[in-house]
Amino acid sequence: MTANASRNPDPALEETSQPGLGKMRVWWSGVQPSALVSAQQKVLKDTPASNAHSQLFGSPGARLNTVDLPGPVGSEEHPPLVLLHGFGTGLGIWARQLKDLTEDSRVIAVDLPGMGGSERAPFHGQTEEEAEEYFLEAIEMWRQDMGLGQMVLVGHGLGGYLAAAFALKYPQYIAHLVLVSPQGLTSIDAAHDASATPAMAVLWSRGITPQCLCRWGGRLLGPGVVSRYVDSRFEGEPTFWRQALSQYLYAAWASPSDAELAVTRLLPLTGQPAHPLQERLRKLKAGVVFVYGHYDWSEHKAADELIPRLSVSGSVALLANAGHYPFVDNAPKFNALLQRLMFVTRARKDGFQVGLHPLEPTPPGSGNASARSMVSNNKSLAEEEGAAGSQAESLAGASEQAHVRARGLGEHVGVHEGVHEGEGVGPQHVGQQVGELYLL
Repeated sequence: MTANASRNPDPALEETSQPGLGKMRVWWSGVQPSALVSAQQKVLKDTPASNAHSQLFGSPGARLNTVDLPGPVGSEEHPPLVLLHGFGTGLGIWARQLKDLTEDSRVIAVDLPGMGGSERAPFHGQTEEEAEEYFLEAIEMWRQDMGLGQMVLVGHGLGGYLAAAFALKYPQYIAHLVLVSPQGLTSIDAAHDASATPAMAVLWSRGITPQCLCRWGGRLLGPGVVSRYVDSRFEGEPTFWRQALSQYLYAAWASPSDAELAVTRLLPLTGQPAHPLQERLRKLKAGVVFVYGHYDWSEHKAADELIPRLSVSGSVALLANAGHYPFVDNAPKFNALLQRLMFVTRARKDGFQVGLHPLEPTPPGSGNASARSMVSNNKSLAEEEGAAGSQAESLAGASEQAHVRARGLGEHVGVHEGVHEGEGVGPQHVGQQVGELYLL
């Protein structure tokens, strides 16, 4: 971290600057300024972040709420994992990732600009370019204030769009990119999202978001709106978890934010963004993994088509038994994927070449020999044992630990251009590739 980092432990919802409006909002919503803090702690209960104090970093007035969790000794020498949530959620949505991922890496979960516990900076723009810059500038100022160099940037939904845009603008800070059901890759079709309706599309075009409707409903209607949203998105999850998430999101939505208006300018609810990511990402300088749920309303076809056009490594991972939130629906597989990716990133940063693809599973019963055979520095394994000695042995040990957790991670199949979920992807498609698809 930089010496002048702007710290403000446990940020809560702040009163608006307009006289009298703050107290009226608190009365109408029933949300006290401290509610978001307690709700965030509740949703992060039983995770490494349960006792962690979130802090604000970035440019004053646009600082981002951050939970920074250290990894094991030595992990500070490698790029951290930075998690960006999607629209309508907050950093607490990553609760199921924190325990597993901090076993190997430093993990930083952050609220997007103007969302969750982050400060509400004003947005005065009208164009997609101005909206994108509104978010990217705040994230870059946050990175500077945090004192971060390279990072493995993970983004979901809107966070995926912003992670990709950030990687294109600041490629020197990205060790690897993970885009989880990213928005704006090609078109955003409301028909794919069961929660979107034509009426919502009209409201969205006028800058009116679901959060606005929740605030207008106040304490009488707002909590019910959020609860129905959470129940529909996370059907089948434990009741106590859905209740905690509902309270957390309602506390976050209760505070007005210009970031919502910026999102409506950045990503139309229906129709194609002016600058879709599918074409822009061809200039990507860092490797990328796309992750989708098998029942995700956000289709992976655009990612499949993009992979062979990239000049860097790229893959698509499709998680079984998961929808638009694969890191919630199938957290073990998602976490194993990121742990494997982080191992490969660390190994390559240390000057080793890893011969196995980051997403490909280790064959069962392969043991240390297989793990060590992956570690090469343009030498044979025998040369490594003699020349690299303890360094190769140490990395092989780390490899084996990562592979034990990731063993059985998934099945690699070639993906045909027209093959998608529900169409019987299988061995018959091997060799008919326009990309790389991993079924996890």
